[in-house]
Amino acid sequence: MSRFLKRKIGIAFWATAFVVMALGVKPLRKATTKDGDVSLMKYFSGPTQRVFVDDQSMASELHDPVFYEDPSGKWRQIGYVSQLGDPDTDPGQVEISWYSSKISPAQCELFQYRSTGSLKEVLATMLPPEKQLRIQQRLSAALSEHGDDLSQAFVPLVQQSLKKSMPVIEAEFRKTIDRHREEINQLATRFNDEVVEQQLIPLAKEEIMPIVRKHGQPPAEEIGREIWDRASLWRFGWRAVYDKTPLPEKGLVQEEWKRFVESEAVPVIEEKMDDIVIAVQRIFSDVAVNPTIRAEIAGVADELAKDPEVTALVRKILRETLVENDR
Repeated sequence: MSRFLKRKIGIAFWATAFVVMALGVKPLRKATTKDGDVSLMKYFSGPTQRVFVDDQSMASELHDPVFYEDPSGKWRQIGYVSQLGDPDTDPGQVEISWYSSKISPAQCELFQYRSTGSLKEVLATMLPPEKQLRIQQRLSAALSEHGDDLSQAFVPLVQQSLKKSMPVIEAEFRKTIDRHREEINQLATRFNDEVVEQQLIPLAKEEIMPIVRKHGQPPAEEIGREIWDRASLWRFGWRAVYDKTPLPEKGLVQEEWKRFVESEAVPVIEEKMDDIVIAVQRIFSDVAVNPTIRAEIAGVADELAKDPEVTALVRKILRETLVENDR
């Protein structure tokens, strides 16, 4: 191929490329706005002036954009942060490159907006309340129409997942408890000193024991009398004397006690079992409705729930068991 032919091919290629670019730019120019053209032109031609502002929050970052809202509510960029203040001498001073000649910085009031990047803020921006309401309505309608089908499809999956996960969670929970055994023992010791000794034992003496005596003492005394009536002092007495002698056979008192418990005491207790159950039920019922006991137990539970060491340890155990469990 001659050099002349190569030149002709090259000229034809570039001419075609320019035509295509011109045809593509023309509709693009129609789609752009006048404000956008002016903003881009000012940006590429360089800043017209430098504006120094005092940033008390010191949250500005280099190249942060500066937007202007016109009376119609439209926003367009008119500058950017071109330089931050010296952290040693004047960290709060910020330099803004202002490339809008029609808008004077002196006539503007600056406000700073910064996104935290949190999921909550992103959802609030992308899903305003009216859109959230529409989504909730559509989900409610879909669940009302296809709720049974969804349940039939997902419930077995959930049950299967739980069935497979529970042994893993249980095993990891035991390992986590073993890893934090020393912390648990320390908390248990402190709980015993601060709560059991100072609060629960006095509560049991002052409030619970009178209830136990009230309902438990009558059947206990009746059972004791019947067992005592069946006991034979003679049978126990001569066996005790025999055990003290140097004769070879020993343990007669123990054998008699075992026989007495199995043959005499247990039948009496079984016969009075209904009375024992009724007494226990009455004890639990009175304890449950006692306002002093309920208030003290609620106070202890609230104290444990608000204890920083307890809550920190519980969170750590749950995090290691459920979140950080690689299995």
